[in-house]
Amino acid sequence: MWEDFTSSVGEQVLGALLVIAILAFQIRYGVIKPEDVRANEWAVAWPYILLIVGFLVFHLARAPKKLDDEREAKAVGLKRNIEQLTEQLEKAKCPTDRPMLAFNCWGQRHANFLPETAVAAMRDTPHDISPLLLEHGFYLTNDGGGTALEITLETFQVGAQLVALSETLARIEKNNRGFVPVWIKDASPRVKWGLDMALEAAWKLQVNESGDVWQDKPIEIPVSVVYRDYNNLWYRSCSTLCYTADLFYPNHITFTAPTQEPLGLARPESVRYIRDSQKEEPLHRVAR
Repeated sequence: MWEDFTSSVGEQVLGALLVIAILAFQIRYGVIKPEDVRANEWAVAWPYILLIVGFLVFHLARAPKKLDDEREAKAVGLKRNIEQLTEQLEKAKCPTDRPMLAFNCWGQRHANFLPETAVAAMRDTPHDISPLLLEHGFYLTNDGGGTALEITLETFQVGAQLVALSETLARIEKNNRGFVPVWIKDASPRVKWGLDMALEAAWKLQVNESGDVWQDKPIEIPVSVVYRDYNNLWYRSCSTLCYTADLFYPNHITFTAPTQEPLGLARPESVRYIRDSQKEEPLHRVAR
């Protein structure tokens, strides 16, 4: 009520100034003589006082209803927001039948992992081999209870300069594997799919920098893949790619056990793993 009253102070001040201006105008031009004002102060002033009192009573009377309407509108808005947040929280709870992707291995694309269009083309021309079979990449396993959709491997850096890219895979059914191609950005066709060669070059550089030809410390690169389920809940599976190139395990690529991060209903911002060339720091994740 006090807020409503103070909000009308400007109107009341303006009305009072208008009253004074009208009175001064009447006195200035002789409509009302000064001696008449002094002799009949209340007779002249009471209509204006009554007007100001009327303003005050009006605002005091309407304040409770106005406040009640505002509170009711706020209550309705808060109730709607609570319902929306509750619905989002229920959806954001990790369901037990959610997809859970893990990095399985790196290798050449097998014919069993060709798209249907490529399989149909090979069926029509059996003597032609699909160029997709030349691709190399990561095999992913869905260990969860639901289908993974829109699977995207996030960009990562190999060595000081090379960046590995991929593309989006439509789906991986539960208890199945999928293949995502991985290539080196801006590389020539001859070495485009040579992630192992890029890792070997980074390994040799690491050996040269350390001066220990027998060092067995693997190259470790964080990798991750984002995907969603049928409820539009997004997830990120993270792992570490480990590469060794010693005499016993040449070009050996393995992955650590994955961790899954729930991301909610919004598609996550794309990230990539880079190394600051000015600092001796491990790869870290940044927004693409």
